[in-house]
Amino acid sequence: MDTAKPQNPCTDLSEIRRWGAEGWEKGFAVSLFVSKVPRHINEKNNRNKNKEGKERGIKMDTQQMFQELDRLYAQGKLDEAEEKMMGWMKEGLDSGNKSLCLMMCNEMEGLYRNTGRVAQAVDMADMALSLIAGMGLDGSIHHGTTLLNAATARRMAGDVEKALSQYREAEAIFKNLGKTDGYEMASLYNNISQIYQEQEEHEKALESLDKALELIKKMENSEAEVATTHVNRALSLMALGRLDEADEELKESLTFYASSEGVQSGHFGSALAAAGELAWRRGNYDQAIGLLEKALMVTQSRFGESDACAVIRQNLEMIKKEKEEKGITGDEGRTESTGGKQSHCASCQFKDAKF
Repeated sequence: MDTAKPQNPCTDLSEIRRWGAEGWEKGFAVSLFVSKVPRHINEKNNRNKNKEGKERGIKMDTQQMFQELDRLYAQGKLDEAEEKMMGWMKEGLDSGNKSLCLMMCNEMEGLYRNTGRVAQAVDMADMALSLIAGMGLDGSIHHGTTLLNAATARRMAGDVEKALSQYREAEAIFKNLGKTDGYEMASLYNNISQIYQEQEEHEKALESLDKALELIKKMENSEAEVATTHVNRALSLMALGRLDEADEELKESLTFYASSEGVQSGHFGSALAAAGELAWRRGNYDQAIGLLEKALMVTQSRFGESDACAVIRQNLEMIKKEKEEKGITGDEGRTESTGGKQSHCASCQFKDAKF
């Protein structure tokens, strides 16, 4: 199957800084989440933050900034969000507010990564790490999460060796801080699993995903991350030819994706594409085409034209060509793996659900 450089949509457009998401390569879609980057670098209360901002000439406190970004992400106004962040970055540089600069670096790195601008994402990640060093935050949780997101940008850029090095450095920081059972380690496991997927080491990918799933299932309000991990597991299981198990993983993800929150998440397109891949692998061509067309529509609405859209189109063309070459006129296919009960398969449930 044709592949292309991935782009990383996120679990939720209002959470670009927290849970980045799908790489689209080695198949239809790979979804993952990246670590939460703390929005406030210095742990002060909001009153002190607001006071500090006014003293430094910042026109808006950080909470208001992120509320504004969340609004723009939700409306799909990514160009306007980027313009806002560039302005706030300039304010931070002019006023010497390194904390604001660091937060904007992380925000912009996530945006660039999620819209396929990998080189810019790497540049922002490097700038964020330089700020971390200059602020004396080496070895802090901020250092660890920034390393984790920088590694994901590096991986997307094809620098797997550097990405692994940064993942391991982040892992050492988390363990040193006693952060072995939180989002940080779950993010690490989930992200490393994608490297294994890219290297076709799917058993190792599943091991990492199992560790991630074990951690995030214990956390509150982690429905999106749990669903993302089930989709990731489905992708590796499909690559191993274990289609019935992949089907069950996608059904698990529907608990979230059939909800109003799930439909609005950046990972929804990835889940649709994964369901499309399962349909294709089972020979249900029309169903696969319908799911991928919906995945394309969702991805475009969330992130505009991107590498992800290009890969979905490639896969759509591949399926249509294969269907034509096989002389298939309807949604004929290999239904035997579902016992002929297509209505119960995950792809059918994604197709039939009222999104």
